[in-house]
Amino acid sequence: NWNEPAGSHISLPVVVVPASGSQVSPDPLVVLAGGPGGSGVDAAAAWSDPHRDVVLYDQRGSGAALPALTCPERNDAWVANLRRDEPFDAEREAIVEAYSVCRTRLEAAGIDLDDYDTDASVRDLDAIRVALGYQEWNLIGASYGARLALAAMRATPTTIRSVVLDSVDDVTE
Repeated sequence: NWNEPAGSHISLPVVVVPASGSQVSPDPLVVLAGGPGGSGVDAAAAWSDPHRDVVLYDQRGSGAALPALTCPERNDAWVANLRRDEPFDAEREAIVEAYSVCRTRLEAAGIDLDDYDTDASVRDLDAIRVALGYQEWNLIGASYGARLALAAMRATPTTIRSVVLDSVDDVTE
């Protein structure tokens, strides 16, 4: 919780793929994972740039970030739905119930789900920039990553040199 710095903490895996060329710009490219829920660090092997470092990380609750917000209950319900012949409403209810069970389990483990939102992720992103020592950087985001980039543009405009948005998620919700 960014409003309670002395409280519990999260762990965000970060990978920096160094620029491969001899003339390196000081402003890296940051790849913002979509989903939400996708792992950024899992894609590190696919990224390189001759002129810029490439920064990838797992957003809070996703990938190898800790604590993880995985919901095996949802996956089990999804698979069960594939194995039965029920009306859509019954299948949807099974998924909704699975998410409810997952939420109850996560909250019982002491996870405050109010700390897992776009505003917190924007603050995480800027903390990563500061920790890595970059003055400014370039963002690329698809789907939820585009939504996160838009929020970062509003919150930290002086630290962002450029942005590429792909498949922008609805920011009015």
